[in-house]
Amino acid sequence: MAKLVGFKASDRESGALGTISDYLPHSMNPMFVIQSEGKELMVPAIRDFIEHIDSEKQSIQFILPEGLTSL
Repeated sequence: MAKLVGFKASDRESGALGTISDYLPHSMNPMFVIQSEGKELMVPAIRDFIEHIDSEKQSIQFILPEGLTSL
């Protein structure tokens, strides 16, 4: 998952989220840190939330629960 640092992140419903700036590998709850316009969003790095990874375009599409992007 750390190889996704630098990828552009988006959500199926919310659209563009920003760029993955860090990966926090915790055995119970690994997280992606996404930076956008000076704000930081933490997204659980679980397969259920990942819809598609495009290595060529360096992008990742998430399917996030409603409300997660507004926390």
